[in-house]
Amino acid sequence: MGGRGDYLQKGGFTTQNYHVVGIINGVKIIERINRNPKEKNNLPIMSNTPSTAYVLLDENGCFLQYRKYGSDRRALFDIDYGRHHSTDDWLHIHFYKGGREANTRSLTEKEKRMIQPFLINLTHVNYENPSPTKSRKRRGKK
Repeated sequence: MGGRGDYLQKGGFTTQNYHVVGIINGVKIIERINRNPKEKNNLPIMSNTPSTAYVLLDENGCFLQYRKYGSDRRALFDIDYGRHHSTDDWLHIHFYKGGREANTRSLTEKEKRMIQPFLINLTHVNYENPSPTKSRKRRGKK
């Protein structure tokens, strides 16, 4: 488990920026080691193990993010609990295309059942965007 920028082309990472704090249903629960408080708390964009998944908890031990990786060890999708185009926290999924988040939507019933064991220390979960805000479109490069 590495971090952004630490991946070696021939495989693996140069440093270990995460460590395992638990396992649920075969999925590693990990946390950052020596994270700068100004950095965003995210899972690694690439995994040392193909076709795996990781779960990240926030500083209070609550579910924050689930990331699934493909056979090429790159992120396929994230399930996040937080504010994305909303003024309130909600559970949503992001898919990756070409290494960047491509779209966001609510979870399907199948995805809700899959993520349920990982929703650690959340007392109430919004499965739909409770207070949508206008989405900001990214400007294309000129």
